[in-house]
Amino acid sequence: EKSEYQTIPLEKIEDFGNKYWVSVLSSSSLLTNTDYTTGQILDLSNKLEEAEVTIKRTGRGNNSATNLTQAARDSSITTIEIIHGLMTQIIKERLFNQVGANKIDYD
Repeated sequence: EKSEYQTIPLEKIEDFGNKYWVSVLSSSSLLTNTDYTTGQILDLSNKLEEAEVTIKRTGRGNNSATNLTQAARDSSITTIEIIHGLMTQIIKERLFNQVGANKIDYD
């Protein structure tokens, strides 16, 4: 009985896996997400400006308190995402670029 599935040679699977891991390990979310991060920061800036205008105009902070609360949440989320990207880069650096850095020199 003939199978409708075709087998893939092991060399092709290994080659694909190697290319995948090289791509994953050499990428940086800090670089790939720059447009997103910039947009988040601009959005945060706009929210803070709106809250400031509302406070100056009304002299009260009722609606602006909600805007400031949302801005604080957005700021925390963006900060966490950036820190996560930095931590990932540091871990990659430690794991893959420090080979032999801890060798003891007996000379």
